[in-house]
Amino acid sequence: MIKSLKHFLSLAGATAFASLSTSIPTLEAQAQAGTNGHNAGSTEYAIGSEQSIGISQFQSIYPSDWTYLVINNMLENYSCLSDHSKSNNRGNRVMSRLEAAALLSKCLDKVIVISEELDQLIKEFRIELAMIRGDVDGLETGVGELEASKFSATTKLVGHAVMVLGANRFMGGAKQSRHPWIGKPGENRADAAASSSGSTVLSYDLRLNLNTSFTGKDLLRSSLRASNIAPRPFGGGGYVGLDSLDVVFGDESGMNNLFIDRIFYQAPLGRSFTITTGPRVRQDDMLAIWPSAYPADAILDLFTYAGAPGAYSKTYGGGGGIWWTEGNLNISANYVSGNAYNGNPNKGGLATEGAASNGTIQIAYVEEQWGSAIAYSYTSGDNGAGIYWGNATPLAVLVSQGGHY
Repeated sequence: MIKSLKHFLSLAGATAFASLSTSIPTLEAQAQAGTNGHNAGSTEYAIGSEQSIGISQFQSIYPSDWTYLVINNMLENYSCLSDHSKSNNRGNRVMSRLEAAALLSKCLDKVIVISEELDQLIKEFRIELAMIRGDVDGLETGVGELEASKFSATTKLVGHAVMVLGANRFMGGAKQSRHPWIGKPGENRADAAASSSGSTVLSYDLRLNLNTSFTGKDLLRSSLRASNIAPRPFGGGGYVGLDSLDVVFGDESGMNNLFIDRIFYQAPLGRSFTITTGPRVRQDDMLAIWPSAYPADAILDLFTYAGAPGAYSKTYGGGGGIWWTEGNLNISANYVSGNAYNGNPNKGGLATEGAASNGTIQIAYVEEQWGSAIAYSYTSGDNGAGIYWGNATPLAVLVSQGGHY
């Protein structure tokens, strides 16, 4: 799996500046203390702790230097500064080379395209970046790995492979009903489950993401995927659906075949809006934030719905969405049809009677350590969209499907 330069540089920045505790004061603090611009003082900042630093708060690199101008443009273009830091940015001031390198490493976390100018900037601060990481050879290796991951000036490959080795064990004394889904009437349920989903399995899931950017701010994602994880025991088709794994992936082309998993385009629209659209896109790809400490691609599928599978069903298909962000507040709206490719309005399409539709509106407020979101989703429910046996109780699934078993 390829490591990117931006990841280890941001980690290195956190390590280096955790030990630098307090150092360069702002000019206001210096004036109050009666000191000159080169004395150390007491100020609270920590680049590695997710607190953004205004470029004007540092010293030694001058505003007229090309390096200063390039880093300042990066801070603005990639939104490396928090709103608080922007409000405290009162004019251009000088900064040290080490602090400039720390800002550079912070912005590299958001860079997709390595331009010729950026490559020159990395070489200019090679020593300082190496000091932050503490390993010159490691920096050269990281740059090499980043360059090796590019197909062109605009595309990077990110791979993700999962291997699954496991089995289920079933216990209990309950008996089967008169019309069981699996097994015989009156049979012990644990025995019926073990006979259908009790073997140990070894399988895999492979994802290859091609991330393309034409402007440095947009994203064209084309994802290739292959898997041989069967419906039983971890594919949601076994006796117990709640043991389904998120890495489970099925397609009409069958197992072990490589095909398109995602293809969508995302780009900013003005200062506050972002649009997303594509023929193979998922609900969570079009939300400004994911409202859970658990990611949308955890191991057990049950934990990937933000605790509310009815609202966050992760419906997957063709659709589009838009979100608006202003400070800590954001609003998202999107629509997905699981069978958008089907031209028969009774069996698919966009917003038709037969479409597997999911429409979502989310309002969220996010701080550094916490966030809150409220969402409403309308889901057709009876044709593949919405909750299923792997993330809800049988009764909830029956209700969502209009009472049809």
